[in-house]
Amino acid sequence: MTGGQATPGAAPRGDFMARHFALFKLVLIGILGLVLLVPVAMVGALVADRGALNDAVVREIGESWGASQLVVGPMLVVPYRFTETETVQTPGGVEAKQRMRIENAYFLPEALDATVTLETRTLRRGLYEAPVYTGTVVLSGSFAKPDLSGLDLRGGTVQGQSVRFSLAVSDLRGVRGRPVLTWGDTELDLQPAALLPRYNSGVHVVLSDWDSLPDRIPFSLALTLNGSAGIRLAPFGRVTRTSMVGDWPDPSFGGRFLPADRTVTDEGFRATWDISFFGRSYPQAWTDAGGPTVFAGSLDSYGVTLLTLVDTYRKVERALKYAVLFIAFAFAVFFLFEVLLGLAIHPIQYMLVGASLCVFFLLLLSLSELIAFGPAYALSVLLSIGLVGGYTACIVHSARRGGLMALGLGAGYGYLYGLLHLEDYALVLGAFGLFVLLAGIMVATRHVDWYNLAPRTPGRPAP
Repeated sequence: MTGGQATPGAAPRGDFMARHFALFKLVLIGILGLVLLVPVAMVGALVADRGALNDAVVREIGESWGASQLVVGPMLVVPYRFTETETVQTPGGVEAKQRMRIENAYFLPEALDATVTLETRTLRRGLYEAPVYTGTVVLSGSFAKPDLSGLDLRGGTVQGQSVRFSLAVSDLRGVRGRPVLTWGDTELDLQPAALLPRYNSGVHVVLSDWDSLPDRIPFSLALTLNGSAGIRLAPFGRVTRTSMVGDWPDPSFGGRFLPADRTVTDEGFRATWDISFFGRSYPQAWTDAGGPTVFAGSLDSYGVTLLTLVDTYRKVERALKYAVLFIAFAFAVFFLFEVLLGLAIHPIQYMLVGASLCVFFLLLLSLSELIAFGPAYALSVLLSIGLVGGYTACIVHSARRGGLMALGLGAGYGYLYGLLHLEDYALVLGAFGLFVLLAGIMVATRHVDWYNLAPRTPGRPAP
C-alpha cells in the first residue's frame, strides 16, 4: 500500500469503536434508562403507600363522624302467622309435623317526597382531610292500607298488633336528636333498629291495631344525620320526588337514577329527581316467601357523592407514568449534543440528570400534601428545570444550551400538567406529543453520518 491510497477491501476510515460509537452509546443509554426505572418504581410505591394511608384516615374520620349514608324506606311491615307442614324421619317411619311460622309482608308508600339539605365541612387529621356533612332528610307522603289479596300468605293470618313502620339508615350512629314520626294526626317516637333483612340498622315503630288503619295514611319524618363521602336514597314511592340541596361545589350524581334537573355552582348544587316505580327492579308489595325483593340483591338507589377533585395521589400516580418519557427526552438531548456538537458526556452525568428527574416526582408528592396541587407542581417544575438546566450549562459550557434544555423540560412539564387535567383527551394528546418529539429528533439528525461519529474532547464544545 502506497501513502495516501487505500488497499482494496481494507476497512473504512476509523476503527470499529469509532464507526459504531452511536450504537454503543445508545445501548449504554438504554441500560442507564432501565436502571432509572428502579427509583421511579420506588416513588410509585411511596405514592401508593401515602394514598392508602390517606384512604385509611378518611375511613377513620367517616367512622367517627358518620359513614356514607343510605336511606332505605319507609315501608310498612305486616307480620303474618301460618302453619307449615314438614316430614320428619322417625324410627317408626316418616311422620308429618306441623309448626307455626311467622313471615312478613312489605308495603311501600303510594307517594314519597324527600327533601335533603346538606351542610358540608372538611375535617383534617394531620396532612389528610375528608369532606363530611350534616344532612337534614325530610320524608313525607302517604301509605294506602295494605291490600293482602294479591299476596300469597300461605293461609296465614295477620298479626295486627305487630304491624310496624320501618326505615333503614346505613349508619345509625350518625343520627342526631330524637326522630319523631307523624303518622296521620299522631306523633310517635321511633325506636332503634329497622328490623329488615339485610338492613337492620335504622328505626322503627309499632303502629296501632291493624283494623284501625284508615284507607290512606299520611306520614312525615325528619332525620338529622352526620355522614361522609355522600348520601343515597331508595325510590320507594309509587312516585318518588326528591329535592336535594348542598353547599359542596363538586358533586357527582350517581346511582341507578340521574337527576331530572341539576344546577352546580361554586357555592353548591341543587338537584331534583322524579322517579316512577316503573323504573325500579322491585314491586310495591312482596312477602318473605318469594317473588322479587329489595333484600335479595343490590338496591336501586340514587344520590350524590362529594368529590374531592384535587386527588393528589391519583394525579401524582398518573404523572409517574410519564417519567420514562422525561428521562428519555433528557437523554435524547444529551445524545444529540454528543452527536451534533462532538461532545463527550459521561454516563454518570446522564445518571445524575435522570436521577434529578426522578426527584421531581418525589418533590411533587411531598409538596402537594402541604399545599394545593397547582402551586406544588409549579414549584417542583421550577426546582427541577433550574437544577437540570444549570447542570447542563456546566456540562456543555454553554448557558444558551442549558437554557434550551430547561425550556424544553419546562414545556414538557407544562404539557404533562395539561394531560393530568384533560383525562378524556390524555391519550390523543400524549400520542401527538410523542409524535412531535420524535419528528424533532428526526429533523435534527437527518444529515448525521451515523457511521462516522466520534466524540471530541470530553466536556468541550465543538470549535
